[in-house]
Amino acid sequence: MNIPHPPQLTWLDDLRASDSPVGLDDLLDTTTVATVRKVLPETVITWALATAAQVADEVEELRRSGSIVVRPETRNIERLACAAGVLTTVASLRSGKPVTQAPDEMRRQVRAAFHRGADLSSIIRFVWSHHARFQEKLLLAQRELAPATGSGAQLQDLHTRMHQILEAYISAIDAEFHHEQDRWQGGAPAQRRALIEEMLAGQEHPDDPESRLGIRLTEPYVFVWLRTADGVMEERQREQVRLLRKQVGDQTGASGGFSQDLADDVLLWCLTYSRDLSAGGENPLRNIRFPAGLRIAVGPVTRGVDRLSQALAGAEQTHRISRHPARPAVGGGASDVLFHEDVRLLSVLNHSEDELADFVGRVLGALADDTAKNADLRRTLLLYLLHGRSRKEAAKRLHISPNTVAYRVEQARDLLGDDCHETSLEMLLALQVLDILPGLTSTEVR
Repeated sequence: MNIPHPPQLTWLDDLRASDSPVGLDDLLDTTTVATVRKVLPETVITWALATAAQVADEVEELRRSGSIVVRPETRNIERLACAAGVLTTVASLRSGKPVTQAPDEMRRQVRAAFHRGADLSSIIRFVWSHHARFQEKLLLAQRELAPATGSGAQLQDLHTRMHQILEAYISAIDAEFHHEQDRWQGGAPAQRRALIEEMLAGQEHPDDPESRLGIRLTEPYVFVWLRTADGVMEERQREQVRLLRKQVGDQTGASGGFSQDLADDVLLWCLTYSRDLSAGGENPLRNIRFPAGLRIAVGPVTRGVDRLSQALAGAEQTHRISRHPARPAVGGGASDVLFHEDVRLLSVLNHSEDELADFVGRVLGALADDTAKNADLRRTLLLYLLHGRSRKEAAKRLHISPNTVAYRVEQARDLLGDDCHETSLEMLLALQVLDILPGLTSTEVR
């Protein structure tokens, strides 16, 4: 049995906007735009986008005034999701075909709001507010363009169809929210973020950190801070970095973990392992090739509830060092990966930049000068010493020949002079400081 579609609202073709919204149509998913263009003329699409921008601004004003009480994280569902929803609604009313699914922008923003800690009821209240505001504007347009349809059964029909569309959106939002919740098992993002921020501020962990984080702390675990090199992380990039956490977990044999949004430009990973990592020696993330354009700070691998504070603090210290202005720029298709075990000694030193620069200058002399050649010599000498003066092991790490290692070590010794003591703690520390912060002795940094 064929169920007839509701009548098409042809008066919608007469909708016109006084001005065109800037950029909204360029930001919308191409599938959404292509779908509505099969039904709506460009003049109606322009009106819908302009009206959506007005609706989003009005709802945002209500949020700021407190008339709508929602979590602030939900603001990300607004503009594009509203525009896509308005376009889809108008297309459904014009064609007479029911809405069976929320547009991609709306579902994407639901996922973003979830990861920022928004609850489902807040998201639904915002969508309802947008829909109600748009319905008011549509009724005003109907009275102006088609006054004969503005009362009685036809008016009731418009109300009914708008309500059915809203129900379809809410059903899709509910499904998307719970699907994302199932995908990213663990504690609720809002609870996780609150706990992490409390502990980074120096508070003791609560009695139930495992349930709030959604991981088992009796297994080995590691925290990883990630940010883009330019300090700007768009939502699409965030989603890619969240998916990357699962891929890296699979490659390193992780048994669980989570991704957590922190600041606007920072994501925090946690990876847990069911095997004993101490037997393997090296951090499992050292063999991962990360995508270009990311700054990654890998904290210490540890286990136990009592080590949670130190694990978070170690990851944050590594992250702060990775953001130091003396760190090399990220470019050329590379990423910047820093491990806590490599900066552990540096992180406990409370030197100022000038004091550190003076220290490495005193210990390394001419070898501390800020040149590309000196950087290669220092790196080679450091790895040579750290690997028990093995040219073969240093060459393996540097991807060069053992003879090149020997040549560079001799050049470094010439710059250090006769009084150098290669095995001294000061020498190793000075080399490590400039390996981590190669621009420290640059006049631009100082």
